[in-house]
Parts: sequence; structure tokens; C-alpha cells
Amino acid sequence: AERKGLVKTTPASITSFTPQRFAADFAGFEASDYVVVAATSAHKPGVYEQKNSAIGPSEAGQKRYNVRFLNVGVDRLAQLAVASIEGGQPVWFAADVSKDVEHGTGVMHPNVFVRDPIYNLPEQAQLAHLNRRLASFFGVSGPNHAMLLTGFDRPDPNGPVVKFKNENSWGDQVGTRGTYHLYREWFEQNVFQIVVHKKFLAETERAAWTGKAQALEENDELF
Repeated sequence: AERKGLVKTTPASITSFTPQRFAADFAGFEASDYVVVAATSAHKPGVYEQKNSAIGPSEAGQKRYNVRFLNVGVDRLAQLAVASIEGGQPVWFAADVSKDVEHGTGVMHPNVFVRDPIYNLPEQAQLAHLNRRLASFFGVSGPNHAMLLTGFDRPDPNGPVVKFKNENSWGDQVGTRGTYHLYREWFEQNVFQIVVHKKFLAETERAAWTGKAQALEENDELF
């Protein structure tokens, strides 16, 4: 110990950490406690695993990571997001941000832009609008950006969630100082994947997650 005036100080100790060691020693983070939960119409509810995915080392011959996810309905996806936020944990999520996002205000809603009157489309044309399942099937919708859900707006404690508080990574010049307002209707159409702690899963979901996953081939459709 050294003294600086009347203060006794301890010299700094310089130590290097890998990201994984820092997480284990200081953040108390255990990756195996977290579950990737998806809502895809390409597969039935259950647990799936894609071998040798596109995620992993870029060097030729290096083994890539397996992608494992629990597939649920979009309503359950939203319920788990709410449960995690109520439990004090923000929610990583992947979504399609290429449509129905007004970056000036940060509003994310299917009706944020009124298009039909502009193009003089008849009312019947609304039937041609692609729903979530068809948009995914034809490849015009899929996860292309990751963000964080940090809160939600539920005016009636016994009612539905109206919108989520969305922390984006595009700086404070967009949205409300970087925060976006993700409405439930937009969630239902454009959110494909979240990551939550396994303690928020139902007992049957945890059992399924620890069981055997259905194998997907490398070129199988994920979403």
C-alpha cells in the first residue's frame, strides 16, 4: 500500500482477460443458461438444430457452429419477452427492419405509412398483402438486424402489451435519442427470434430444450 497525502492506496494490478473469462469471472454469465427462441412458420413447434451453420470461423475446413432453437408461436414469443423484462433481463431479438419503420420518430408499426390511397389501390387489394407466413416463404421477410427490448407499455395490468421499448444501435440521431417504439402489431409481423434465460420457459419447454433436437440440413429453411 502507498500513501497519497492522508489516503492509503493500493497500486493497480494490470491483468488481461479473454471475453469469455471476463464474462465468467465478473459478469456471472453462463451461455448455456440462455435459449434461442424463434417463431417460424417453416417448422412445427419444437426444438431444431442446424448442423454446421453459417456461423463460425471463416477459414476453410474449420467446423462451424450448430444452431439450436426452440420454435414457438409468435404470441408465445411475445409472452417470453415480457416475462424476461419483468424478471429484470433485457431481451436480445432479431427482426426485419426493412419495412414499416419511421426512423425520425422511431415508430415501428405496420400502418406507420399509409400506402394504398397514394397508389389508388382498391380495398380488395388489401387481401393481396402478404402475411407473416407467406412473406417468409417467398423470402421477402426475414431477420436482418439485432436489437434489444428493454421495456414494454401495458396500460392495463391485466391487458395486452401495446408496445415495446426498443434500444437500437444506430446512435441518438434516430428515434427518440436512439430508442424506438416497437408496437405489438409490428412484433407479430417482423420479430423472428429472441434470446431468454431458460428460467423463463415453461416446464414443458425446458424439458423439450434439454431433449433431442430435430436435425435440419445445411440448406433447410430456418424462417
